[in-house]
Amino acid sequence: MTAPTPSSPVSVALTGAVATVTIDNPPVNALSERVLTDLTAAVAALERDPAARVVVLHSASPRAFLAGADISELRAMLTSPQLLAEHTGLTRDLFATLGALRAPLLAAVSSPAMGGGLEVLLACDVVVAEEGVSFGFPEVRLGLIPGAGGTQRLARRVGVARASDLIMRAQIFDTRRASELGIVNEVVARGEALDAARRLGAELAELPARAVQEAKRVIHEGAELPLSEGLELERYAFRALFGTNDAAEGVAAFLEKRKARFVRD
Repeated sequence: MTAPTPSSPVSVALTGAVATVTIDNPPVNALSERVLTDLTAAVAALERDPAARVVVLHSASPRAFLAGADISELRAMLTSPQLLAEHTGLTRDLFATLGALRAPLLAAVSSPAMGGGLEVLLACDVVVAEEGVSFGFPEVRLGLIPGAGGTQRLARRVGVARASDLIMRAQIFDTRRASELGIVNEVVARGEALDAARRLGAELAELPARAVQEAKRVIHEGAELPLSEGLELERYAFRALFGTNDAAEGVAAFLEKRKARFVRD
């Protein structure tokens, strides 16, 4: 699998069942219109590819995992409502595509994740980050606020009080603090994020794909529902999985005290 076009800042490599999506937009990996468009296309293509059971997002830049809007585009948007509308539309499309991805979405973070980069991380299922990386939403210092879901996803992740403090004071925090807040799932040594994320992805890819995808779907959809409705959503998915070959093999292997032999679709 290759990038959408030969000159694209977004490339995709499939190793086994793990797809690594690499963003390379020097100097700071800004979420330019080209990156937004190509990243959306790459993730949409992976959603249609049954061979890609796990997706890992990775940055080729030592300066940033992802930054916000390209500074030249940002200047133009300040005086053009049309350009602003176009950019926010592309951003909305990207996050809708990330949210619709059925496969687990992992992030391997080895460089600062500020603004739009942190917003992308908050849309991921699992974040593996190296020690000493910086995170934060600096938008208030520019007279703005996070505009791609940061206010909403961060509040849901860490609670309203903590999100308010982090965003309104434009706090910058490190990997350890991000782990304490629940933004980062696994902290690794410098230089190890990508390998660690791929190893985790390979572990997930060995599990029954439908069960993993249903767990992801029910967790995310249920988080937006009253508890009673979320429990009903869970019960329905639980019963539906009982009719699958994976469930039959998994239960049989457990009873027979052997390793399950799941057949990939």
